[in-house]
Amino acid sequence: MMGQWLLAVVVRFVVFAVLWWVLAEGGMYQWWFGVAMAAVGAGLSLALLRPTGVWVNPLAVMRFVPFFLRQALLGGVDVGRRAVRRPLDVQPTFIDYTLKMESMAARVLFVCMVSLVPGTVSCELRGGEVAVHVLDGRMDARGALDELERHVGAMFGARG
Repeated sequence: MMGQWLLAVVVRFVVFAVLWWVLAEGGMYQWWFGVAMAAVGAGLSLALLRPTGVWVNPLAVMRFVPFFLRQALLGGVDVGRRAVRRPLDVQPTFIDYTLKMESMAARVLFVCMVSLVPGTVSCELRGGEVAVHVLDGRMDARGALDELERHVGAMFGARG
C-alpha cells in the first residue's frame, strides 16, 4: 500500500513538473517555482483522486494515439459525408455491446471513446453492457467496437 502511494506521488510530481516545463516553454529561469507548483499539484491530485492500483501500459497508450487520431478523422469525415448527402444516408439503430474487459476504469474509458468509432455514440453503461446508438445499421459497428475494446483493454493490461 505504501509503495503504491509513493509511486503515485512520484509519477504525479513528474507529470506536473513536465507540464510546468512545457508551459514555461522549456525555460529554467524560475525552476524553484515550477518544483513548488508540481509538488502542490501532486498533493492536490492525491487528495482529490486517490491511487487505485490501476496501471496503464505506456506502450499500449502510444499505440492508441495513432488509432485515436485515425478514428477521429474517419468519424468526422463519415458524419460530414452523411450530413451533406441527399437523401440522408442513415438507418439509425441501437445495439447492446457486451464488454469483455473486467476493469471498471477500462470500461469507463471505452464508453468515453465509443464516439470515435464512425457513426456511433455510447448511451448507457449497464454493468458489462453498453447501449450504443449507431447512425447506420448496415455498418459493421460490432467489429469496430471490438477493435476499440482491444486497444483500450491493452492499455489496462488485457490480452487479446
